[in-house]
Amino acid sequence: MLESDMKAVSLTTHRIRQEIRESGRYKLISIMLDQVSSCEINRKSNPVILFLALILLVGGLFTLEKGVSFSGGLSQASGIMFLLSLMFFVIYLLARSQVVSISSASTKIVFSTSGMKKEKCVQFVDKVESTRMDFLGKYLK
Repeated sequence: MLESDMKAVSLTTHRIRQEIRESGRYKLISIMLDQVSSCEINRKSNPVILFLALILLVGGLFTLEKGVSFSGGLSQASGIMFLLSLMFFVIYLLARSQVVSISSASTKIVFSTSGMKKEKCVQFVDKVESTRMDFLGKYLK
């Protein structure tokens, strides 16, 4: 069983099911394995934010070397650039997302896997696909 946020996804020998319980809301999505049409892992990040962090870091180092220093040893501009660089780096890390989607002709199960390694998500998708093939092989003989 995979769990993400307040959504639980379970894979059995004949179906994949998602159960969502959130503040007064309940939703159950179930797809029979013979109806699975596709599986997808979608990772998103914004490299522009990381690039801005790098530019600010380099700018901070440049102003530290060339700037007028105060009693603390850092120029005010370089200190601000270092803080902004750190802030943009943290925003980049927090803004990354990863979801797994399992689709049939009529519905879709989508769940967040942010924080999970890509290899673990690929293993889950592989397991869905191999369980589907076992199911089809057993019942379509």
